[in-house]
This record gives sequence, structure tokens and C-alpha cells, in this order.
Amino acid sequence: MPEHDAETRGKKITLASNLVLDGLQVAAYFFTNVLDLLAQALEMLSDVFISAFLLLSAYWSRKGADEFHMLGHGRVQNVVGFASAQFSFSS
Repeated sequence: MPEHDAETRGKKITLASNLVLDGLQVAAYFFTNVLDLLAQALEMLSDVFISAFLLLSAYWSRKGADEFHMLGHGRVQNVVGFASAQFSFSS
């Protein structure tokens, strides 16, 4: 279980920092009305979604075996990592 805590700690820090930076960019937009800041904040919102998706996959991959997944859900992180990489390259 300690490796799971270390694994999710990094993802939680990433998600929190992305949220803080995105919030700062939105706040800076409202103070300055520079449209480029809003565009950058909206683009960074995809990083927030990807970070949240990766954090959820870390929790999901810890689920044990069931009748449809006899070896458990450990490979979920591989699939989610591939999907997030594809999403990152396309945006």
C-alpha cells in the first residue's frame, strides 16, 4: 500500500498545481482583460482534466478481480496513459 500512496501523491500534487495555475490565469484575465490569458487558461484546462483522469485511473487500477476482469484492473493505467498522451498531442 505505501507504493500506492507515493504513486497517487505525485498525481495529487500535479492536479492541485494545475488547478492553482489555471485559477491564477483566469484571475489574471479578469484583472487585465487580456484575451490571451483566457485562451491559455482554457487550454490548460485540458491539463487539469488529464491529471484528474490519471488520478482516477490510479485508484481504479487498484480494484481487485471480478467476474469480467479475472486478473484485476491493473492495466487500466496503461490504457489511460495512452489515451491521455493521444489527447495531449491532439490539443
